[in-house]
Order: sequence, then C-alpha cells, then structure tokens
Amino acid sequence: MQSAAGLALAAGCCRMFAVAHDYRLQREDRGFMCAVEIEIGAGFPTPEKFLFQHVLSKPNAQRTMLGAKRWAAQDAYVHHNVVIMLCAIVWLLMCAYLERQRVN
Repeated sequence: MQSAAGLALAAGCCRMFAVAHDYRLQREDRGFMCAVEIEIGAGFPTPEKFLFQHVLSKPNAQRTMLGAKRWAAQDAYVHHNVVIMLCAIVWLLMCAYLERQRVN
C-alpha cells in the first residue's frame, strides 16, 4: 500500500514506488501522478512499462506513457482506478491504515 501526499513525477522513485503497489491512496486536494519521459525525450525502461501495463488498463497505460497524461486526484480515482481512495492530507495515514485493516 502506498499513499501519495504530493506529486509522483516521471523518472522519480515516488511514482514507481506508487505504481508498484496494489493499493494506492492519494491526497484529494492536490498532486498528480504522471510519466513525462516522452516529453523530455527519455525512454521507458522495460520494468517501468510492465508496471504501468499491470496497474492501468491498456488505453490508460498508453495515455500515461505515450501521451504524458497527468492524473489529477479526482480523475485518477473516479474515472480510471489509478488510485483506490482519496483522502484529506490530515487523514491520509489513517485512511491507509484502515484500508490495510480492511484488506487483511
């Protein structure tokens, strides 16, 4: 389980750390997850491609990797299941704890 309190940006360990987890929570009022390698001319390492394809549907993985889609909290949660829960920053850790208890 990973909770993002801010941004999970391209080529950053934060984003890959988030994508590598089965349960992703995000702060509801700000921040986004994106992969902008295509915008800066960098390639995607094979493990990164596999992670995106595992977490996202095929169209959303393509949008993320080839279109440099920035997933804002509401868009990521409501429309595309990139994250499983949105929380206020003051409740983010409590939400993560409760989700962990629910899953176990």
